[in-house]
Amino acid sequence: MRQQDTPSRDSLSFQKSTYTSSVKKVWIGVVSVLPRDGCELLSAHRGAYVNFLTLAGDEAEYRSKVTSALAYYRLELHGLENVRLFTLSDNPGEELISIAEELQRDNNPQHVRFGTFHTFERVM
Repeated sequence: MRQQDTPSRDSLSFQKSTYTSSVKKVWIGVVSVLPRDGCELLSAHRGAYVNFLTLAGDEAEYRSKVTSALAYYRLELHGLENVRLFTLSDNPGEELISIAEELQRDNNPQHVRFGTFHTFERVM
């Protein structure tokens, strides 16, 4: 079943629906990252916590997509926490709601999006 209209914020609650299991849903997790050589997103002495969102059928698919995105951006996975279906009941900020709406609207299973990098100083 394909949704033709742009989803409203109310539809982003991602509650159980009548969609088949092949339909991807928006997943989110908190990813702790460190820069690798050649990374342009973080300096060598910084790390960051970042919310990553993508369309996935399950947690394993989410983890696989995030791992691939990290490799592309030359980031090393340091930790992955709180992986779950995106829901408005978690009271996400406007940035994350906007990303989730875009993912749902575009319905491109290749897209992996991230929010603001909350950086910390690395102890070397």
